[in-house]
Amino acid sequence: MNLFPPSYPDPQLNDLLTAIDETFPLPKRFLHELPRDVAELSGLYTSGRGDRGLSYLGRPNLLSAYLRYFLPWNVFRLCRLLPSLPVGFANGAVILDIGCGPLTFALALWISRADLRDTELEFICVDQTPVVMKAGEKLFAQFTSRTRKNENQKWKIKTAKGSIRRGGFEAMRGKKSEIQPLDIDFNEYGSIIMFMPLWGGNPAPAMNSVIELIPKGKEVELYMTSSKGESVKSADNTSNEIQKRGSLVTKYVDLKIS
Repeated sequence: MNLFPPSYPDPQLNDLLTAIDETFPLPKRFLHELPRDVAELSGLYTSGRGDRGLSYLGRPNLLSAYLRYFLPWNVFRLCRLLPSLPVGFANGAVILDIGCGPLTFALALWISRADLRDTELEFICVDQTPVVMKAGEKLFAQFTSRTRKNENQKWKIKTAKGSIRRGGFEAMRGKKSEIQPLDIDFNEYGSIIMFMPLWGGNPAPAMNSVIELIPKGKEVELYMTSSKGESVKSADNTSNEIQKRGSLVTKYVDLKIS
């Protein structure tokens, strides 16, 4: 069921909608309930935020609503942003995506940066709801195969369960949160690019834990995402923490996500 008008602007975004239906076919008897599920999910993102559990997308009807409505919109917004960012990825680059959801960032990067499809990239995707990441992996494989045909896929996706929901207060205090071991050795890479969400103007606790994993002698690019698009209160501290570990922050960019 396509909840978007036929004139949706980018052909590849239309292909994404088709891939969603192919990967997660919805029985006809559930189609009439989809608008209601979208409305319920919208409520959990707005007036009902206080009632939203940590694994709310583990409910099949809400996951279906997210994949068919909210995911395409989020991909569309990122596709407007990513081409204009001064981000370059060399062969072998590792992208750490905290709070990845159904691989929203990877999908948007694939659509908006066709020039990177032949670049060997590795995505470390972390989210608190494994079923959402699994859905994203299935969708990414289905969607990208429509473009690559029988060619080898150069992008590798690795997922790990973790949480960044520790609150702005703990982030402001520089606290860390427990994350599952990452199936990757940062020592194998010369440069590391991190997209880092801010809580209360400071890196989320999970990101503070990741910073501790950065070994000496690496070049690190930081992209700080927040609703305000500024991290003046924490920029120096974050850079210093990395540089104290013997690595160099080569780029620091604040991104407004709203």
